[in-house]
Amino acid sequence: MERTKATLYLNSRLFLAAKVMAAATGRSESSIVEEALGLYVGQIAEQGRELVNRLMDEVSQAKLTENEAAAALGQPIEATA
Repeated sequence: MERTKATLYLNSRLFLAAKVMAAATGRSESSIVEEALGLYVGQIAEQGRELVNRLMDEVSQAKLTENEAAAALGQPIEATA
């Protein structure tokens, strides 16, 4: 699966916990965050799988922008430069 570099702002205690977990398990911080996010998204997707999948398909087919998909899910739209 293709990976994308992302910049995230995290609560400092949450970030420290991820660093400690990564060190304790010999994994990267990135893999810890990726797994946690995947589990969370999986739980949310169970609640609205059809809508989430349809919106993701429309974004990947360039029928919707990411902001339009976020708005459809009731998320705030971020300003773009």
